[in-house]
Amino acid sequence: MDIEIIRSVILNIGLLVIIAVMLSRFRMIRRFITGERKSFGEQIFLILLFGIIGIISTLTGYEVHGAIANTRVISVIACPISSGDTAFRSARLVVADWFNVDQKDAKKRLFLTLPILGIGAVLTQMDVQMIWRYFSWSNQTLAMMALWAGAVYLFRNKKNSWTASIPATFMSGVSMTYILMAPEGFKLSMTIAYPVGILFALLCFGLFARITFIKEKQEGKMAA
Repeated sequence: MDIEIIRSVILNIGLLVIIAVMLSRFRMIRRFITGERKSFGEQIFLILLFGIIGIISTLTGYEVHGAIANTRVISVIACPISSGDTAFRSARLVVADWFNVDQKDAKKRLFLTLPILGIGAVLTQMDVQMIWRYFSWSNQTLAMMALWAGAVYLFRNKKNSWTASIPATFMSGVSMTYILMAPEGFKLSMTIAYPVGILFALLCFGLFARITFIKEKQEGKMAA
């Protein structure tokens, strides 16, 4: 079983490299990598292309006890095995930066390290599936925030912001609806979660329009 999983993962990595090399031959992909300006049609094409690649990578994975093991989860598997100490070190440095704790002194490093290791030990005693659900939701929420930030950036740089704002609106509704319905969330019924999720998505889009299109229009009138 383990050998078959390793063989499948290696095969997927090889296929991923081959696909990446083939895609790099397209002028549109090279323009995407180098950051050159793209037309609206090219942006739509790239969205569909990488969306399809993401779906295929999920459907073609190796099934293990009902879960899919493929190249999309390699980092999730590799990080705890090879970089657990790096993760704890990064967490310590983040906390030290928040509270302005000097890390040159070994005692101060130990002062932050022990509580962080204690939190890690407590988490290992909890239901991993429950933690993973929270992680999945936080990951989607982070993607939502990144999309909104990207939409604002594109607008302020006079580029097509719809390619980020439309997915951001969708992700806003999905993230809110899930946490309202999920067993680890508020456990509300669909009749409440779906309308609230839709309203939240519309609210986010309204705030985006407020700080971009509407604000720019008002500033233009004042300048005139």
